[in-house]
Amino acid sequence: MKVPVEVQRISDAAQAPVSLVEEMRSIAHRIEERAFQLFEGRGGEFGRDLEDWLQAERDVLGDAASEMTESEDGFQLKIALPGFDGKDVQVTAMPRELVVEANSSHKNEGVEGGVTHSEFSSSKIFRKFGFAEDIDVDRVTAKLEQGFLEVDAKKTPNSKGVGQVA
Repeated sequence: MKVPVEVQRISDAAQAPVSLVEEMRSIAHRIEERAFQLFEGRGGEFGRDLEDWLQAERDVLGDAASEMTESEDGFQLKIALPGFDGKDVQVTAMPRELVVEANSSHKNEGVEGGVTHSEFSSSKIFRKFGFAEDIDVDRVTAKLEQGFLEVDAKKTPNSKGVGQVA
């Protein structure tokens, strides 16, 4: 069953909510700290900085596989979000980027007999996708189906180019 996901539309990226900008800065700082921890944990061995950074991103942001395709009229994103409900997902569309946030929590309440084993936990995914050209934020749609978020972002008229993942 396809579940529509609400898209927050921001026509001018400079008008992005302060909370979103602060969240992005906070995440970048946590990634930097985690990458440095990984570096120190290896005894300060140089030459693996990219590996440390990518692992830090996975540790901080979660590991959501994604795919972006481009057509003449827009970009299509597919992001794996297993275990998330539509209400757990927030999509923010700006002219040159798209931000996807997903938060879920799991509580063992009312289970008869008690839980003897559980690997369920709260999880958070934060992904930012950049575009080489403007998208029409008013024509961005998102839906969640069978654990995949599908986002369709139409280009503004006369746009051409290739998208980039940030």
